[in-house]
Formats: sequence, structure tokens, C-alpha cells
Amino acid sequence: MCRLLAMTSNQVTDLKYSFKRISEFARRKKHGDGWGIAWLDEQGKFQVAREEESIWNSQKAKSLIEKLRSKLIVVHARKGQNKSKQNCHPFLRKAIGQEWIFAHNGSLQIAEPKNHKPEGETDSEQFFCNFLDTIEEISNNKESKFEPKIVEEALRETIKSTQVKTALNSTLASKNFLYALKLYKVKPYYYTLYWLERIGSTKEGKKLGKAIGEKAIIISSEKLTSEAWKPIKNLQFLRVKVGQPETACFVTMNT
Repeated sequence: MCRLLAMTSNQVTDLKYSFKRISEFARRKKHGDGWGIAWLDEQGKFQVAREEESIWNSQKAKSLIEKLRSKLIVVHARKGQNKSKQNCHPFLRKAIGQEWIFAHNGSLQIAEPKNHKPEGETDSEQFFCNFLDTIEEISNNKESKFEPKIVEEALRETIKSTQVKTALNSTLASKNFLYALKLYKVKPYYYTLYWLERIGSTKEGKKLGKAIGEKAIIISSEKLTSEAWKPIKNLQFLRVKVGQPETACFVTMNT
């Protein structure tokens, strides 16, 4: 269906090599129905670029990734019906006073959201809007505003009302945290999701031009290098504080 890539680093950095590799995988798997790149700018605001062109053919995508540097970058290569810019991920919305980014791989069935209305025609955006409705309801009824706990509870509740046909592999981000969920029902060899801790002082880190002291967590549908990529297990939910890769931790999302 789609390919996912996301990164958060303790230093402002690029994602050029990983982008090139995920684009190669997308071309090989014929995921050519659009692309999107979201990143956190210097003011702590999300910027998003999307296009219905294939990610490997897009000069706009190549030009953007060449100059883009950030502590948080999310990339999506789409394979799906109704090819249009509005249906390209990542999606950007506001809820509980802040911006959210969401990208998804898989197919779902879910009811129409009440408040946040999709701009496109995808089940992915419908899920995202339902999640935002839920997180607002939960936040309004909670004294504690600790974001990861509210996100986890809202995600669990949204999953309960969702029929996952193939997978709900996804990346979610605020300016504070990067999250990743692996949830598949079929084709475990296809709906893959991996994570990697990249350190600038390692052999591979130096080869990729990373600085001494630079650390990053990278999430990808594919193993992009010969580094020690680890599979995210089914029903695992990863969270990491933006700019602090050492804070990565997992919880299990029972359904």
C-alpha cells in the first residue's frame, strides 16, 4: 500500500540517504501515487509538502530533501486509489492547541468523524480525524495533560471503533513526540516496520556524513542500510521525544 519513513535527531540533520533508499523501494514496489514530506521548522511549526507525482520521479521532492534539515522529518510514499494531492500523506491538523502529523500504511474501515472533517477521500485521513476527535474528548476530561498518555488512550479508543482490513502501520507526530504503531492483520512480510538508533560516531554514521555526537531514531517500512535495524513487533507502539532519541520506549497496544 504505502511506505513510511520518519526520523528524530538530537541535532538538526538531513535525511537524504534514507529518502533515496525509501524512494528506490517505492519504485520497486510501484508505490507511485504521490508523496509527502513533513518537517518541524525552526519556530516549532510543521511544514508539509505533498504532490501526486511518484516520489522517485518528483523533482520537487528531490530538491526539497537536498536542502532540508530538521530535528524531525516524516516521509510517505503512497500507493492507493483516487490519485490527488489531497489524498497524499502526511496529513496536518490541529487539536488540543497544537499541530499533529499522521501517515499510514494499510486499509481500514471506520465511521465518519464528528468534528474534524477529511479534506480527501482516504480511510487514513478518516482514521486520523477520528483520532483527533477522540483526543479532544479525552483531553477535556483529564486533569493530567501528559501528551503520551492522552495519545495512547485516544489511539486505543479509536482502534476499538476501527475495522483493520490489512494494517494500521503508522507514524504520528507532534512538536513534542514522534510515535509509530505496527498493527497488521495480513501479510506480515509486506506490512513491515523497523527502527534504528543511528550514532554519528559509528562506521555507518561517519559514512553517511553524520557528526560526532549526533544521534537519531529512524523508523522505516524497510531496512535501509546494513546497520542493526530492529523489527517493531505487531501491536507495538513506539514513542520518542523529539530531539531526544535516547527516550525511545515501547508499549503494547492490545486490540
